[in-house]
Amino acid sequence: AVGVIFLESITKKKMQDTRPEERKKWLDTGSAVGLPPGFCAEHAMPVPDVTEFGWAKRLVQEMTEEEKYRFIHGVGFAGFKLMRGYYVGSVLGVPRLGIPCIKMQDGSSGFRTTDKAMVGTVTSWPAPLVLSATWDAELVEAWATAMGKEFRVKGANMILAPAVNVHRTPYGGRNAEYLSGEDPVLGVYLAKAFVKGMQEGAGVAAAVKHFALNDQETKRTISNSIVPERIRWEKFYAPFESAIKQGVAAVMCSYNFVDGKQVCSNDELLDEDLRGRMGFKNMVVSDWWAIRNDKAAEAGTNIDMPGDDQRYSKTKLNKTLPPGRLDEMVEEVLNGMGSSGAWSNLPGDDCRVGCNCEDALYRKVATNPKHLDLARRIAAQGAVLLKNDEVIGTRKPVLPLSLDQKIAVIGEACGLKVDVKADTKEWTAASYYGIGGTSRVLSNEDMSILEGMHMFSRNLIQSPTDLSGFARKSMQGADVAVVCGGATATESVDRESLRLDQHDLITEVVRLGQE
Repeated sequence: AVGVIFLESITKKKMQDTRPEERKKWLDTGSAVGLPPGFCAEHAMPVPDVTEFGWAKRLVQEMTEEEKYRFIHGVGFAGFKLMRGYYVGSVLGVPRLGIPCIKMQDGSSGFRTTDKAMVGTVTSWPAPLVLSATWDAELVEAWATAMGKEFRVKGANMILAPAVNVHRTPYGGRNAEYLSGEDPVLGVYLAKAFVKGMQEGAGVAAAVKHFALNDQETKRTISNSIVPERIRWEKFYAPFESAIKQGVAAVMCSYNFVDGKQVCSNDELLDEDLRGRMGFKNMVVSDWWAIRNDKAAEAGTNIDMPGDDQRYSKTKLNKTLPPGRLDEMVEEVLNGMGSSGAWSNLPGDDCRVGCNCEDALYRKVATNPKHLDLARRIAAQGAVLLKNDEVIGTRKPVLPLSLDQKIAVIGEACGLKVDVKADTKEWTAASYYGIGGTSRVLSNEDMSILEGMHMFSRNLIQSPTDLSGFARKSMQGADVAVVCGGATATESVDRESLRLDQHDLITEVVRLGQE
């Protein structure tokens, strides 16, 4: 005990000697740029006991003003570019008090591959909507735990998930990300299972999103949702309320407006509905560049992400924050991280953002054979068979196929694979294998439908184009035809049509089969 006290006194003295004027200047000129002087070299004390009553309040009282400001905005972006060595969301800790950095990463389908070096180091999981289609809360919990363990290996301690917005229209660009599907009751069960698996099973903080009424992607930053109170609570709030009851660490406020107020500055939603009626006690994190005015901190948003817009700079907030609100904001952040398990049982090499996270981010391999097996099981259980008619003249259904059948495999989509090199250049690029945007996890190991069928049978007749003439030829002498079709969806824009890209080809193959 004497040794620890002695070490703590040395650490505090070092902090006091670490160019206090330079740190004050860093804060005053905009603390989202770079790191505070001496941050990487600052000695780290042991992580505090987060089970101790009042631990967060005590630590806030020990912080300098500059240290408090670290916890209310992100760092690591230069304009819209994520700098090397930073997570998608990076919030600086206070090493001298034993408080780790907050390291957030998308997303909904696994650890987002923001750099080509990450590709292959993590599992590219099925989209959350596939999990919804399983109607299996235990499977969702197992998936969240496995995914969370990969986040831990990659050094992250918060996942920007689950996304639980209830589908309002099938055209939604991010519908594939939303775990609730179109059913709020299903969302209640699956949101709870996800948070439990992620926080209790893996020790990674979850941030449920996008609160609230964020139901479209096209013009999402200016759309205004007008929804009666009863409908909000019965349909759209229910999955969020479930996540809160399970102890979710964070809630992400969305881009849109509700009743004419931007959500991250909407005190009715954040203070009255979320904190008041739902009883949420932890942090609200803005979606990236979602804050539009100077009222967000007072209305209930704790962290401005990614921070480079200077919305939460000292210069800005000095004019708008009520007395005591800064301390309250930081305390809520600490409580969210502490209660989630994200700061418990940390490895000895837990990295510090902007200093030494490159090995974890770009080189450590988090995926493993067990996770790949689980991903395949999820994909299989989430597949929905819409129709399986009997073959004319028999009492047997078309499926399952048999090894002795000659199979015509028709359409360009059957052999398409993800172009990883091209997709890494555009964050919204989507494919038939994954949604575009912040939830995308690229993989070099995607297997095409044709490759998968080759594992099942060598008795295949291939028609690798969408031209009907080739389809007709391949169907001659075949016992059955498999025609492939797909569509893409991405963040920031809604779908214009529900038609598959190969709609005309599929229609023609059906007609040919009836001749």
